[in-house]
Amino acid sequence: MERKRGRIRRVKYCQAALAIAAALSASLALADDFKTINGKEYKNATVSHVEPDGIVLKTKSGISKIYFTELPKDVQERFHYDPEKAAAAEKEQQNAVAQQRKADDQAEQVAQGFETRLGETFDQCVQRYGPLIRQQGNPDNPQFIFEKDEITIGINFLDGKAAQISYSRPAGSRFSDLEVQGLLDVNSGGSAWEYDEAESHRLHTSTYSKIECFKRRDGGAFAEHLVVAQIGTHFVNITSAEYKKAVSAKQLHGL
Repeated sequence: MERKRGRIRRVKYCQAALAIAAALSASLALADDFKTINGKEYKNATVSHVEPDGIVLKTKSGISKIYFTELPKDVQERFHYDPEKAAAAEKEQQNAVAQQRKADDQAEQVAQGFETRLGETFDQCVQRYGPLIRQQGNPDNPQFIFEKDEITIGINFLDGKAAQISYSRPAGSRFSDLEVQGLLDVNSGGSAWEYDEAESHRLHTSTYSKIECFKRRDGGAFAEHLVVAQIGTHFVNITSAEYKKAVSAKQLHGL
């Protein structure tokens, strides 16, 4: 008998919850008139969705959000307004905005600090990054290695100008999307970058756990953001079209 009563209570609870949901859905679907405590009216408005601190309305003039603090008490009750939940949601949103702003600022600082541009000379690179760490690779096409703030910058030159730049971070340390975009932006050459889906798909192998390819709309440069699977190292490579052509033709003239 006790089990039967428990089942009855659960059924009644579910029925009540469904009734509230149905009533709220009806409120969302039907057009209605709303009036704030200051007298502003929204005629024939449909509730798009309910947020902890207010409702979003669709009217002929567009989409508007009205905070519950602007609405009469009966409307607040109709949409189950809870001031404590609203305050908690607002605080959470503020924290998220602050964290995103901090991440954006850090990304911008990284991009500005490592903004070697295609076409810069060796002396300009030394001025930006400090002394050369080492030289590696093919003697006919050496890569010059610099380091700054735990980022390794490898630069190949063509006719004395930076023609390919490779940025890398230690395993487990990543480049954010904003940092990648910042590095692309300073090498836009007055053009714009676009995602190259076909090339990304073509180069995708088990060697890389992630690879994104980009190309400049003017055809002047190409870029890759990739992660080497086994070691987890992140790279951003930016290559001029002239360098890519010279590599293919094996006609390289560095410094």
